Amino acid sequence: MKNWICLVMAFLVVFSWSCGDDDEVSIESFPVNFNFSSEANGLQLELNELQYENEAGNTFSVEKLQYLISDVSLTREDGSTVDLEGYHFVDVTDPSTTVYDKGFTVEEGDYTGISFVFGFRDEDNITGAYTDLNALSWSWPEMLGGGYHFMKLEGRYVDTNTNTATYATHMGNAREITASGNVIHSNFVEVNLEQSFTINGPATIGIIMEISNWYSNPHTWDLNLLNNTIMPNYEAQIMLNDNGHNVFSVEAIIQ
Repeated sequence: MKNWICLVMAFLVVFSWSCGDDDEVSIESFPVNFNFSSEANGLQLELNELQYENEAGNTFSVEKLQYLISDVSLTREDGSTVDLEGYHFVDVTDPSTTVYDKGFTVEEGDYTGISFVFGFRDEDNITGAYTDLNALSWSWPEMLGGGYHFMKLEGRYVDTNTNTATYATHMGNAREITASGNVIHSNFVEVNLEQSFTINGPATIGIIMEISNWYSNPHTWDLNLLNNTIMPNYEAQIMLNDNGHNVFSVEAIIQ
C-alpha cells in the first residue's frame, strides 16, 4: 500500500513539473535604434536660413548644431527600466550621425517612456576620456569645470539695428564665481519623455529637438543680450539647463 502511494505521489510531482514547463512563455527581443531630427518654429530645420524667430522676437538662423546625448533608457509598463549605456554625438550637417544604432535589443512588451541625458553625468564627464570626442575639439575648458561640451548651437541673428550678427550658444558645466572661490555645477539635463508604445518588432524611435525652445520656457533668451561669450556665463548656462527640459519630444516610433 505504501509503495502504491509513493508511486502516485511521484507521478503527480512529475506531471506538475511537466505542466509548469509547458506554461513557460518565451519573451522575444528586438533591435531598437534612435533617430534624432531638428525643428525650429515647428518646421524642419533648414541650415543657414535667416527665417526663424524666438520668444524674444529675434530672427535667427542655424549654421551649426552639434550635441551629445548619453544613457538612453526605456521605461516598462511596470515601472522598471531598460538601460542602454553609452553616448552619441549628433551633428546635423552629417546625416549619418542623426541615427543612434549601437546594436541595442529590447524585450517585447509595453513601455511608457523614454529618457536620456543631454550631455554627460559627472562620472562620465572626464576630460580626455573619449578619443572620438577629443578629435572633434569637443572639450570644455578646465577653468570652467572641464569635461566636454554638451552642445554647440551657432548661427546669425538680426540685431536691434537690423544688422546681421553672429551668435554662439555653447553649453557645458556651469562655473559660479563666489566670494570663497569658483564652484562648478553639473549642467547635464535629464530628459524624460512620457510616451506609451509597444515593442513587437524591430523599432526606430524618432526624437525631435525644437531649437527655438532653447530660448524660451521658463527663460526668455534675447540674442541681443546673450549672443557670444556664453561659456563662462554662469546665469546663461543655468538658463540653458532650465530651458533644456522642454526641447525634446517623441516624433514617431516606427516598426
